[in-house]
Amino acid sequence: MWIDPSKILSLLSLITSWEPRISLNTPGGVVTGSSTSPPMRYSVLLLGIAYKEWDRYRSTNPYSATKAGGEELTLAYHNTYKVPALITHTMNVFGERQHPEKFIPGTIAKVRDGEIVTIHADSTKTRPGSRFYIHARNVASAVLHIIAHGQLGDKYNIVGEVECDNLRLAQLIARVVDDVLRFQETLRYEMVGFHSQRPGHDLRYALDGTEMAVLGWKPKVAFEQSLERVVRWSLAHPDWLTQAKRKVA
Repeated sequence: MWIDPSKILSLLSLITSWEPRISLNTPGGVVTGSSTSPPMRYSVLLLGIAYKEWDRYRSTNPYSATKAGGEELTLAYHNTYKVPALITHTMNVFGERQHPEKFIPGTIAKVRDGEIVTIHADSTKTRPGSRFYIHARNVASAVLHIIAHGQLGDKYNIVGEVECDNLRLAQLIARVVDDVLRFQETLRYEMVGFHSQRPGHDLRYALDGTEMAVLGWKPKVAFEQSLERVVRWSLAHPDWLTQAKRKVA
């Protein structure tokens, strides 16, 4: 999927005649690039770095670069035409009814059906990729908080509270599936080199959520609790999950 900056430009041009109370641009965390090897000035975490809102972008693929372009256009319209704009960065949002091409619902379906789960890893196929997953309800809560308390023309990172590698995530999903369906089966998975399958794909993304904490927001529902709800909902709606899975195949 490409985020065409020219379409964002057209929308921004139209917005200038609407006089909206607020305009929200949500390009995602991929614009910052990989969070595996830390430049000195970035916030350091256990596995690498976490980018702050105004850190320099280092897009590693055309997809993320187009998102960055749309964000820059939004800020330019705010500065030039006073469009009341806010920018949010988030990543790996999940929830009920998410399409099974995404990792969490796809893994639920594969574990349920006894299939092999593909885990993106480094070139040695020993270190799985990791993300800060966050439920859509927490994102919605954060956006409402930003609209109420944020500063126009500013950027805000909406970050999940826990970093989780994809192998651990698959194991958590398998545990809930086993509990619901009452079958004890070892998770079947295969580590694959992430870059060989998806050129330009980053092993790790991470954002610094300090600014949102200072603004007085934190996730309302914990990650593992949110994940369990999603797994249980998905298993309780097998027709939807199976039909959506067929569309991917």
